[in-house]
Amino acid sequence: MNGISISLVQLLFKGVPEGFLMTLSFHLFTNTKIEWKKLTGLAFINIFITYIIRFLPINIGVNTILSLLALIISFNITYKAQLDVVVRSIITAFAVMTMVVIAETINYLLLHLWFGRDKTYELLGGTSELVKSLATVPSTLLLAAFIFLSYGVMKHFENRKATHGKSQ
Repeated sequence: MNGISISLVQLLFKGVPEGFLMTLSFHLFTNTKIEWKKLTGLAFINIFITYIIRFLPINIGVNTILSLLALIISFNITYKAQLDVVVRSIITAFAVMTMVVIAETINYLLLHLWFGRDKTYELLGGTSELVKSLATVPSTLLLAAFIFLSYGVMKHFENRKATHGKSQ
C-alpha cells in the first residue's frame, strides 16, 4: 500500500461513515429531497471511488479533491441537477472539505493533549489498522456535528428570511 491507501478496517470505520456523511451533506446543503435509495447508492459509489483513488500515486489532499469532484459529478448526474443545484454542490464540496480539515485538526489536537506527541504519532501512524481507525472516530463525529450544525444554521436563516422578508 502507498502512503495514502487505507485498509479494509479503516474503510469500514472511517470511509463508510464519512462517505455517507458527505453524501448526506450534499443533499442537505443543496436542499435536494432525500431519496434513501439514491442517497445510499451515491454513498457507496462515493466510498468505492474514494477507496480506489487512495491507491493512486498522488499526494494527500489531491485524493480529497478528486473524491469530492467525483461526488459532485455523480450527485448532479443522479439528480439531473439544474445550474443552481450544481453551483450549490460545488460550494458544498468546499464547505465539507473545510469541515473535514477542521474536524481532523481538532481530533489531532485532542489526541495530542490527552496522550502527548509521541503516543499520538503512535496511534495515528502505528501498524494496527484498528487502533488507527478508532483514533480517528472523533473526527468523524465532529464532522457529523459540523454538518448538522451548519444545516441547522442554514435552515434557521432560511426560515427567518421567509418569515421576515428578504434580509438586507
